[in-house]
Amino acid sequence: MGIYLAKKIILFILSLIFVILLLSVANASAKEQSSAEKLLDSVIGYYTHNQNHTMHATNLGWDFYTNIKYRNFEIAYNFTRIAAEDKHPYAINNLGVMHEEGYAVDKDVNKAFDLYLEASQLPGVPWFAYSNLGRYFLLGIGNVDASYDMAKEHFTKAKELGGERATTARIYLQWLEEKERLPNDYMELALWMEEQASKSNDVFIILGWLLDDYNYENAYEWFYLASLFGTTFDQPRATEITSMLEQEFLEQETFMKARHKALRWLANNMNDEDFKPSAACQS
Repeated sequence: MGIYLAKKIILFILSLIFVILLLSVANASAKEQSSAEKLLDSVIGYYTHNQNHTMHATNLGWDFYTNIKYRNFEIAYNFTRIAAEDKHPYAINNLGVMHEEGYAVDKDVNKAFDLYLEASQLPGVPWFAYSNLGRYFLLGIGNVDASYDMAKEHFTKAKELGGERATTARIYLQWLEEKERLPNDYMELALWMEEQASKSNDVFIILGWLLDDYNYENAYEWFYLASLFGTTFDQPRATEITSMLEQEFLEQETFMKARHKALRWLANNMNDEDFKPSAACQS
């Protein structure tokens, strides 16, 4: 009797595990379908030349630039350029991102600044165009002279437009208001941001972007942490960036070393009672 009962319990547990796995697969398929459907909608919208033609070109450009499954820099650039020529502010900003990052086109930080500036002067400007301009004035990137007042002005505009989503502007504004001066260099800013990262996970991806211009391996550490433990808003983008760095720029030994270093940092800091990990983490 005892053996029979034990068998029933084991069968029940196995059945429960099977159902959980089935639901997990179904949920993953639903997410994948949603991603594919989004891309398909943009493709149909663009090639049928409906009234949102430029918006669909903008979306397609960004999807092909960032989505791991569909990434194709040439296609991304072509769609983004088409929408930018139609003066869509999001597309012009995204074209600036491409020139600043140097993945889809040759890196040109001065061209990127001009595009961010152009986007900021159009109706419907996205808040991140102001954040991008603020970074240039904060650090004196390219031909732009560093300016406390201009940095603060543009980060304030970004925060007003983007609200809680404008995390880059909020964090850099915190530096400006706390220090009442510009950083001496990017490393001083990075060290300060690392202290902030021990208190809030929305700093991870921003620190990755700051370091991306100077050292891919150091930037990867923070993108990796953002992909695992960042905010739910940051995790997908951070995952896309870590994938790109792994495929295009870093050797396996290098990014594995960076992963261990990142997790060691987290282990040494996550016990801080002020640290606020995202409620839902997804890699």
